[in-house]
Amino acid sequence: MSRIGRKKGVARLRRRLRAEFVLLGLLVASFLTFQTWSEHRLDTLGHQRLEYSERLASAQAGLASAQLTFVRESEQGRIVSRARAELGFVDAEVGERVRLALPAAKSAPEDPLLWRLAGGLDRFSGIREAFAAEDAR
Repeated sequence: MSRIGRKKGVARLRRRLRAEFVLLGLLVASFLTFQTWSEHRLDTLGHQRLEYSERLASAQAGLASAQLTFVRESEQGRIVSRARAELGFVDAEVGERVRLALPAAKSAPEDPLLWRLAGGLDRFSGIREAFAAEDAR
Protein backbone atom coordinates (compact mmCIF):
# COMPACT_ATOMS: atom_id res chain seq x y z
CA MET A 1 0.00 0.00 0.00
CA SER A 2 1.31 3.35 -0.89
CA ARG A 3 1.95 6.08 1.51
CA ILE A 4 -0.93 8.16 0.21
CA GLY A 5 -3.27 5.23 0.59
CA ARG A 6 -2.23 4.82 4.18
CA LYS A 7 -2.83 8.49 4.89
CA LYS A 8 -6.29 8.29 3.41
CA GLY A 9 -7.02 5.16 5.46
CA VAL A 10 -5.82 6.82 8.67
CA ALA A 11 -7.83 9.95 7.90
CA ARG A 12 -10.90 7.83 7.22
CA LEU A 13 -10.33 5.93 10.48
CA ARG A 14 -9.95 9.20 12.39
CA ARG A 15 -13.18 10.57 10.90
CA ARG A 16 -14.95 7.35 11.77
CA LEU A 17 -13.63 7.39 15.35
CA ARG A 18 -14.53 11.06 15.70
CA ALA A 19 -18.08 10.31 14.53
CA GLU A 20 -18.33 7.40 16.96
CA PHE A 21 -17.11 9.60 19.84
CA VAL A 22 -19.65 12.23 18.89
CA LEU A 23 -22.38 9.57 18.88
CA LEU A 24 -21.11 8.20 22.18
CA GLY A 25 -21.13 11.73 23.63
CA LEU A 26 -24.69 12.27 22.42
CA LEU A 27 -25.71 8.94 23.91
CA VAL A 28 -24.15 9.81 27.29
CA ALA A 29 -25.71 13.28 27.19
CA SER A 30 -29.13 11.85 26.38
CA PHE A 31 -28.78 9.29 29.20
CA LEU A 32 -27.80 12.00 31.66
CA THR A 33 -30.66 14.16 30.43
CA PHE A 34 -33.08 11.24 30.88
CA GLN A 35 -31.69 10.55 34.34
CA THR A 36 -32.00 14.22 35.28
CA TRP A 37 -35.54 14.34 33.91
CA SER A 38 -36.44 11.16 35.79
CA GLU A 39 -35.10 12.58 39.04
CA HIS A 40 -36.97 15.82 38.40
CA ARG A 41 -40.16 13.89 37.68
CA LEU A 42 -39.78 11.86 40.86
CA ASP A 43 -39.24 15.04 42.87
CA THR A 44 -42.30 16.62 41.27
CA LEU A 45 -44.42 13.55 42.00
CA GLY A 46 -43.16 13.53 45.59
CA HIS A 47 -44.14 17.18 46.04
CA GLN A 48 -47.55 16.54 44.48
CA ARG A 49 -48.10 13.55 46.75
CA LEU A 50 -47.22 15.65 49.79
CA GLU A 51 -49.51 18.46 48.62
CA TYR A 52 -52.40 16.06 47.99
CA SER A 53 -51.91 14.37 51.36
CA GLU A 54 -52.04 17.81 53.03
CA ARG A 55 -55.20 18.65 51.11
CA LEU A 56 -56.70 15.30 52.08
CA ALA A 57 -55.90 15.89 55.76
CA SER A 58 -57.43 19.36 55.55
CA ALA A 59 -60.55 18.02 53.84
CA GLN A 60 -60.88 15.26 56.45
CA ALA A 61 -60.57 17.80 59.26
CA GLY A 62 -63.22 19.98 57.59
CA LEU A 63 -65.49 16.96 57.20
CA ALA A 64 -65.07 16.02 60.85
CA SER A 65 -65.85 19.60 61.87
CA ALA A 66 -68.93 19.66 59.64
CA GLN A 67 -70.13 16.33 61.06
CA LEU A 68 -69.67 17.62 64.61
CA THR A 69 -71.56 20.81 63.76
CA PHE A 70 -74.35 18.77 62.17
CA VAL A 71 -74.64 16.58 65.26
CA ARG A 72 -74.76 19.64 67.53
CA GLU A 73 -77.33 21.40 65.37
CA SER A 74 -79.51 18.32 65.04
CA GLU A 75 -79.35 17.84 68.82
CA GLN A 76 -80.29 21.49 69.30
CA GLY A 77 -83.08 21.01 66.75
CA ARG A 78 -84.40 18.02 68.71
CA ILE A 79 -84.26 20.03 71.94
CA VAL A 80 -86.08 22.97 70.33
CA SER A 81 -88.76 20.76 68.78
CA ARG A 82 -89.26 18.96 72.09
CA ALA A 83 -89.47 22.33 73.90
CA ARG A 84 -91.96 23.59 71.33
CA ALA A 85 -94.10 20.48 71.77
CA GLU A 86 -94.02 20.84 75.54
CA LEU A 87 -94.70 24.56 75.26
CA GLY A 88 -97.66 23.90 72.99
CA PHE A 89 -99.01 21.33 75.44
CA VAL A 90 -98.54 23.64 78.44
CA ASP A 91 -99.99 26.58 76.49
CA ALA A 92 -103.05 24.55 75.54
CA GLU A 93 -103.40 23.19 79.06
CA VAL A 94 -103.19 26.66 80.67
CA GLY A 95 -105.57 28.09 78.09
CA GLU A 96 -108.06 25.30 78.72
CA ARG A 97 -107.87 25.77 82.49
CA VAL A 98 -108.33 29.52 82.17
CA ARG A 99 -111.24 29.04 79.76
CA LEU A 100 -112.96 26.54 82.05
CA ALA A 101 -112.45 28.71 85.14
CA LEU A 102 -113.76 31.95 83.64
CA PRO A 103 -117.36 32.79 84.44
CA ALA A 104 -119.81 32.67 81.57
CA ALA A 105 -120.33 36.43 81.77
CA LYS A 106 -116.73 36.94 80.54
CA SER A 107 -115.93 39.05 83.54
CA ALA A 108 -112.44 39.22 84.93
CA PRO A 109 -111.50 36.21 87.03
CA GLU A 110 -111.75 36.76 90.75
CA ASP A 111 -109.38 34.03 91.85
CA PRO A 112 -105.68 35.08 92.05
CA LEU A 113 -104.74 31.63 90.75
CA LEU A 114 -106.65 32.36 87.55
CA TRP A 115 -104.82 35.66 87.22
CA ARG A 116 -101.51 33.78 87.52
CA LEU A 117 -102.66 31.24 84.94
CA ALA A 118 -103.67 34.01 82.57
CA GLY A 119 -100.29 35.70 83.13
CA GLY A 120 -98.59 32.36 82.42
CA LEU A 121 -100.56 32.09 79.20
CA ASP A 122 -99.34 35.55 78.17
CA ARG A 123 -95.76 34.60 79.06
CA PHE A 124 -95.98 31.38 77.02
CA SER A 125 -97.43 33.33 74.12
CA GLY A 126 -94.39 35.62 74.29
CA ILE A 127 -92.09 32.60 74.16
CA ARG A 128 -94.01 31.25 71.17
CA GLU A 129 -93.59 34.61 69.42
CA ALA A 130 -89.85 34.49 70.17
CA PHE A 131 -89.67 31.04 68.54
CA ALA A 132 -91.57 32.36 65.53
CA ALA A 133 -89.17 35.30 65.25
CA GLU A 134 -86.23 32.88 65.45
CA ASP A 135 -87.74 30.77 62.66
CA ALA A 136 -88.26 33.86 60.52
CA ARG A 137 -84.54 34.61 60.64
